[in-house]
Parts: sequence; C-alpha cells; structure tokens
Amino acid sequence: MRVAYVRIFLYLCAAFKKSFKNTKNTNLINNNINQNNSIMRKLKLFSLFAAMLFATSMWATDPMGAVDGLQGKNGSFRVWGWSIDPDDGNYKVTIHVYVYTSATATNAIKSFNAGAASLERPDLASMGYGTMHGYDFNLSLTDLNPGTYYIRVFALNNVSSQNNPALPFSGDVYVKAVTVSTPYTVSYNANGGSGAPSSQEKAQDVTLKLSSTTPTRTGYTFSKWNTAQNGSGTNYNAGANYTANANATLYAQWTLDPSTQVAYLDSLGQPVAQETVAFNRPEAPEVAGFTFVRWEVVEGPLSEGIKLQAIYAENEPSGAPKKQVGKFTLIRKEGAENEYILQTAK
Repeated sequence: MRVAYVRIFLYLCAAFKKSFKNTKNTNLINNNINQNNSIMRKLKLFSLFAAMLFATSMWATDPMGAVDGLQGKNGSFRVWGWSIDPDDGNYKVTIHVYVYTSATATNAIKSFNAGAASLERPDLASMGYGTMHGYDFNLSLTDLNPGTYYIRVFALNNVSSQNNPALPFSGDVYVKAVTVSTPYTVSYNANGGSGAPSSQEKAQDVTLKLSSTTPTRTGYTFSKWNTAQNGSGTNYNAGANYTANANATLYAQWTLDPSTQVAYLDSLGQPVAQETVAFNRPEAPEVAGFTFVRWEVVEGPLSEGIKLQAIYAENEPSGAPKKQVGKFTLIRKEGAENEYILQTAK
C-alpha cells in the first residue's frame, strides 16, 4: 500500500510541475480560468496524497512473528520460526540473529544476517498473508569456545525508517540461552567378541540412537551393552536411545549358549559332518572377596572340546596381578582392569 501511495505522489509532483511551467508561459492578462482551476485541483490532490503518505508512514505496522525453537549443536546452533510484514504480505522478512554472553548484555559478540523468512509454513495460511514465511537456520559458532550463549532474533522492516522488532520465544521471552559444545563420543567394546560397531558422536542435549550392529562371539549370544565391562553399570539395548551428555564406552554383554555346533574333520582337516551339542552351564565356585561375572569360552583344538573359564571381579580392586584367596589362585585377565581368571585349586 505504501508503494502505491509513493507512486501517486510522484505522479502528482510531475503533473504539478508541468502545469506550473505552462502557467508561466501564458499571458497573465489572458490567463485561462479553466487552467487555473485544474492547477488548484491538482494542488488539493497533491496535499491529500502527501498527507496520506505521511500518515501511512507514521502508522506502518512492524513485522510480526516468533521463534519456535532453539537448539544447541556441536560448534553451532539451530534457530527456526516465522515472520510476516502485515504491510506487504509478499515481502520476505529478513532475519538477523545476535549472540550475547549473558541475558542482560547489550553488545553482541557475534551477529548473523541469517536470510529471509521464505520457507513453506502451511499453518500460517489462516493469517491471510500466504504460507511462505518460515525460517530455519543453522549458524556456526566454531570461532567461539564451547559454552552457553544467549540469542536474540530480529525481523527487519521493509521500511528502513521503521522498527526492526525482536521476535519472541515462547512465553514472550525475547532472549534465550543455548549451549554449544564439542561432541561427546560413544565407543563400543566387543568384550571378548568381534565386530563391534564404529564410534558415534552425540551432541549436547540431543538424543543419540545407538548402533543396531551387534558383535559376535563363539559359544555366546549377544545380550546387551553395558557401561561397565563386568556388567555392573547401566544397560543399553542395541539401537536404544542414549541421552547422557557424557563420553561413554559400551561393553558387550554375553549369554553363554546352551548348545554349540561341533564339526568333524578328516585327516586332512576337511569337514565330513557336523552336529549341535547341548551342554549345561555349571555353578561357579564361590570365592571370598570376589564376585562371579561369567563363564567364558576358551578356544582350543577341536579334539579337546570346549573349555570354560570362570571370570571374577574383585570386590575391592587392588590392581594386584595375582590373588591367593583361600584355596583358590586367581590371575588378572589380560587387558582387563578388574577381572580375574580362576586358574588352579589346591
């Protein structure tokens, strides 16, 4: 609307200038009354539209909108929402984003000319300005240290002399904190098996879906993941959600198979037959000061069959490589911080 008024105003200015020029060239004695009347009408219209242009400028409506979401990520943050200028529904409002060190700071440490609010937002149709007024920006803060920052979002008016209002978050809050972090790492340990999945990165306050890949181990079935090697920590199923804002190593936990497959070989080592052999898991010997963890299959020549080792964890770890406990001798398992193998009985 303001654009139309400006065009009319310019047209009247040109018309008035032409009429005034014609008046100067007319013999004042033979002045044409009709021409004078035309000039007066144009002067009145000129005054009227000048007043309308001034009023329109004074009464112009600022852009409106909201910030629907703010999310911290690894070295960046995401901000999204919508903005409309009621004075011109076709105008795509430009969004500026400012970063501060506190909620009360007045000087921004970083600013972004993020772009135009021009994404499809069907939910805005009922407002009568169309639907192409959404925005969604991922903005980098890799040049700043990880930490908490405060964000304000502004909508730029399409009239430079008018206000550029701040857009509210939910609850009419105009500044909001966001935490930008370095990624957390979730690693996997097959814990005696093989084929553990690759490590994953987790962002601050963003749920990570754990890998659905599971390792394998002869004589065992994968059960779950645990934050402790001996299973005393927090359990996670494969493909479960991980929400902790912390690095983690997840250890595979195993269930001893109730049966195993045995192959029969000829003298040249070629298989001639195979069958499934069932076996029962025996009760583990009680050892004072230690907690039984699991039975572990020991690989060996096929003719020797399957061997099982009892694995124990010391109740109060001392780090000693060998332990004499009653009539038993336990030796610390290679590569384990607090696991011992029952080796011999006296």
